[in-house]
Amino acid sequence: MTDSPFLERLAIIMGQTTYRQPIGGVGTKVHHIPQAHCLLITLCGSRGNPWAPGPELAYSKVTGTEHKREQVVNWLETVFCFGDPAATNRAKAREIAELAYDCMVYNKPSPPELPMHQRKAIDFGASLLSQSMDETLRRCEQSMGIEG
Repeated sequence: MTDSPFLERLAIIMGQTTYRQPIGGVGTKVHHIPQAHCLLITLCGSRGNPWAPGPELAYSKVTGTEHKREQVVNWLETVFCFGDPAATNRAKAREIAELAYDCMVYNKPSPPELPMHQRKAIDFGASLLSQSMDETLRRCEQSMGIEG
């Protein structure tokens, strides 16, 4: 399963598409900052308020590396516990949040040995993370004047 629409959206945000008009004597690189760093800076500017993990998820998905996984999993765990720090099901919420992260970022399926209600919770968590990432990309495209 490829994420070509996702990758194309990020390429457009970074000013890179698959088509280039040849221009004699003009280079396309105007700075010496690594592209991954530019992408992260651009995405973080579109994070939104309150804190949402969209930039970290997009960066992790496109680079294949974990970026602030702990913060993202903590955020999802808090969502699952409805913001209650004394929730009795905190350990199970943490486990489901970690599996949802893997499901969303690495396209891993929910473990089939888990009960159906836990697999549905994992899928729900992955959809929350995906929605957060899509919202960040939408804000970024909107701020740059790119039609989504």
